[in-house]
Amino acid sequence: MRDLALFPISRHALQVALVVWVTWWSGAAHAEWLDGVEKAMCISELVVLGRVTPPTQPGASTRYTLTVERYFKGAGPRTLVLIIPGGRWTDKNGIELLTSNPSGVGVTEGEEMLAFLEPYGDAYRFRLGRSGKYTVEIDPESGERAITLRWHSRQYMRGAALEAFRRMEEREAGPDQAVRVEEKLDGADGLYERVSVRALAERLKEVADGYSALRYCIADNGPTQGPGKSTP
Repeated sequence: MRDLALFPISRHALQVALVVWVTWWSGAAHAEWLDGVEKAMCISELVVLGRVTPPTQPGASTRYTLTVERYFKGAGPRTLVLIIPGGRWTDKNGIELLTSNPSGVGVTEGEEMLAFLEPYGDAYRFRLGRSGKYTVEIDPESGERAITLRWHSRQYMRGAALEAFRRMEEREAGPDQAVRVEEKLDGADGLYERVSVRALAERLKEVADGYSALRYCIADNGPTQGPGKSTP
């Protein structure tokens, strides 16, 4: 148990932390692969571009304020409360407690992101765990803000993702190569494409307009509204 010395908290606190393991978040933790933008767009309550401000209210989970730059799906206020599993706090007895983050997705202060969200109590959390968040970066070539999106369906791919998809098609024999490649991507990580923030609205609208073509959309979520429309 010497490794416990590495933590600036007591052994009792660690034992309590294990008991307080955030099982309530298990529904958001993802399995072995990551879903694509298509599914996240379909089944999320809100899809927003926003920036994270410092955390508040530490506890078994940590609450952040997400300042929204734009809504791509749904509608709401200028700021949202984003809840992330895991946290560190001191209880009323002065015991320092620690909980972990089984979802594998966190945020940092000042981080800008495309977020796919679902309601959780009086706040929101990422839909599909790690598949519900894409960090905004600066494209080294253009100098513009950009996001590397993950795709599973050929019809929405452009650029590098589409080129990779075509190479996969060439390796498939017989008819329906595209269908078989998409089936393989459903159980894999997907194909990636860097998209300018300026182009996000158009690209996400393509996905929303094509909901009827997404086999998992109706099955997983029922009829879904497109970007810019309030969800009930």
